[in-house]
Amino acid sequence: MRYALQFLASRTHAVGDGSHKNSNPVGAFLEQHILGLVKRLSEVINDSRDDQSSMEKQRCVKAIQELVKIAKAHTRIARPQVCRL
Repeated sequence: MRYALQFLASRTHAVGDGSHKNSNPVGAFLEQHILGLVKRLSEVINDSRDDQSSMEKQRCVKAIQELVKIAKAHTRIARPQVCRL
């Protein structure tokens, strides 16, 4: 999964704004999509109808942890949503 993200980030970064100063292109790529990703993951985690299994909810929590680990400071825009979980 990380290799796929790196590939997408390198392709969009090369076509993007042209600045190569960013040392974390994956983080910059995820920053553009972080709110949608966190929204979907939080919907699964907070599903009160219990449509999602506890295993699926744990996977979503781990996915958010990985997002923060990979994107680092680029996740700051989604910090309120992550803290609300």
